[in-house]
Amino acid sequence: MSYMGVDLGTSGCRVIAIDEKGEIIASEKMSYQLKHGKNFFIELIPQDVLTAFEVCVYKVNAKVKKDPVCSLSFSVIGEAFTPIGEDGKPLCNTLMPMDFRGLSEFSYIEEKFNKGKLYTITGQPLHPMQSLSKILWLKHNQQEIYQKTWKFLCWEDYLIYLFTGKPVIDFSLASRTMCFDIKKKQWSEEILDTFNINPSLFAQEEPIGTAIDYIMPKWSEKLGFKEKVIVISGGFDQSIAAIGGGVVKPGIVSDSIGTTECIGFILNKPIEENDLEAGYQNNCFIDDTYFINGGSLNGAVILNWLKENICLLKNKNGLSNTAEFFKIFENKLEYNPTRPIFFPYFSGSGTPKPNPNLKGGLFMLDLSVDIKDIFKSFLESSCFEVKKNIEWLENKFDEKINEIRAFGGGSQSNYWSQLKSHITCKHISKPKIQDAAVFGAAIVAMSGLKQSTLKDMVNDLVKVDKFYKPNFEISKLYQDKYLMYKIFTQYLENFKFEGKAQI
Repeated sequence: MSYMGVDLGTSGCRVIAIDEKGEIIASEKMSYQLKHGKNFFIELIPQDVLTAFEVCVYKVNAKVKKDPVCSLSFSVIGEAFTPIGEDGKPLCNTLMPMDFRGLSEFSYIEEKFNKGKLYTITGQPLHPMQSLSKILWLKHNQQEIYQKTWKFLCWEDYLIYLFTGKPVIDFSLASRTMCFDIKKKQWSEEILDTFNINPSLFAQEEPIGTAIDYIMPKWSEKLGFKEKVIVISGGFDQSIAAIGGGVVKPGIVSDSIGTTECIGFILNKPIEENDLEAGYQNNCFIDDTYFINGGSLNGAVILNWLKENICLLKNKNGLSNTAEFFKIFENKLEYNPTRPIFFPYFSGSGTPKPNPNLKGGLFMLDLSVDIKDIFKSFLESSCFEVKKNIEWLENKFDEKINEIRAFGGGSQSNYWSQLKSHITCKHISKPKIQDAAVFGAAIVAMSGLKQSTLKDMVNDLVKVDKFYKPNFEISKLYQDKYLMYKIFTQYLENFKFEGKAQI
């Protein structure tokens, strides 16, 4: 028998099947495109996502005929939702997290509900990526769609509904909507009553790893399943990636490095209103724990900017791939502070002091500085940002962090990982399977049919194959630069440039 994990992301679908030992025995992926419209509208076309899902699942099933799939679960992008009519079909495209049309509802939300109280109930800082503001936008601007809506479904609950006839959402994904009470683990009556939203418009809430029902025969045949397959609730992609990376208990920080850099850690209680300004997001996790996520919007996207705008290597010499650009410098770098100080705030700063208006910068230049130094200074700044998050966590909760678990594209660099270990003074480990979200979904699929707890299964199945240890002499070399980095960041926070460049 095998177990299927499905990861539905912003730009594509990935499906795997694993065996009893947690080894991947089949995988497929297929991409789709975001639809960009006017006024910050960013959507996914539901049929494109369904097509990618169906193709990938069918192909994986064709590869595992000797080990047929018996259960499946999901990792899906948070906040994205689709209004579904009574006939079970989408009334419009999926509204994505980066779709900021809900900004126009902020004054209305703040007039009705205190931001601190909203954070205490939902665990989420008020932000246009959460579903609530866009639901209110539909209510006030597209009343015909709103009135015809039977359910507002995220991608997990929509697929579960299609395959079983039961709309079910797990606690971690419900946490992303800003309509969910993360302590009571149910839709918030107070929030929904305040905004006159009927609770029946949402799916049934269940914990991660709940066995829902078997896939209906018509879908089972269409998707190529050979046996009866039970659907297990999965969840929010960052939470499921933490499972796939082996981060299921306090003391370990997850560090997922892609276009952005996402930091996550486990707490036994959510962060409260007093620390709202730190910007962390609280999500229900396994049992009564919480997956807290933060980080920076400025990850590998800045490497791509350096490649195209500083090195002028856009689509030249086969270097359209940012990873190839990285390899040019990686073997030439040493573990000592470089002169320039890079401030990676191209899209504002992240936790623990988010500021969307903060801008990036590059200080301490002289004629000895070359592109290699600038490249390295960005890597240092990325490590400094992780260090700031860990310091905040340890100081606030007296919570000792023993290890950073790294996955994602950026973690493939041995130099970057080792540098981060030196700067943060923490051990860094990499799981053998780097596609943590889809692997986590497969583990959850298996857990729904086993007697072992999900945490025990994670400990058994997630294998770590690389470790990086800090050299404390090198760590000392970086102490002064880290202090300068924090001081200059405070200067940038107080600096405002209102002018426009003249050409």
